Amino acid sequence: MIAKAKALHAVPTFKSMGLQHFALLPAQSFDGIYCIGNVLPHLPAQGLSDFLSALIDLLRPDGLWIVQTVNFDRLLGKDAFEFPPLIFAEEHLEFQRAYLRTSAGPLLFQTRLLQADRELFCRETPLNPLIGADLIALHETSGFHLAAHNGDFAGNAFDAQGSPGSVYVFERGPLPTKTA
Repeated sequence: MIAKAKALHAVPTFKSMGLQHFALLPAQSFDGIYCIGNVLPHLPAQGLSDFLSALIDLLRPDGLWIVQTVNFDRLLGKDAFEFPPLIFAEEHLEFQRAYLRTSAGPLLFQTRLLQADRELFCRETPLNPLIGADLIALHETSGFHLAAHNGDFAGNAFDAQGSPGSVYVFERGPLPTKTA
């Protein structure tokens, strides 16, 4: 995707990196930053505020931060949530995904890949999700302003109990003007 973006648009800078590397970038370097694929809940809960503080410094005034997650508003009240399996009939593959509640706190994201009756892998990843209102409040505390909250990338309205995802568009406000 980065190579395609660079080929189509030579002027902007495109980077692909882990969230933990954002602090290494120069301040006010970007007009926009996005994070898709439910990555943000992988950050430890205690590190999210520090991450957002580093992130806002990277954006130019009025820069955008777009983040997409699963709609945790509808998932966090349940003990478990399973997505319909993805079936790849020709290869006899079935990919299963589920969210499991634990008594210890984090939500576990479980993935399994089956081929016929054989399990090829099973992995559990702890996540630190927030419901929409809490994620928005944390962003606002860090200096962001919510510009949009949609239920998907098509721009459909967010429905806490019905939308499969949450797509947030946050804006960094203008830098304060210096008075002499």
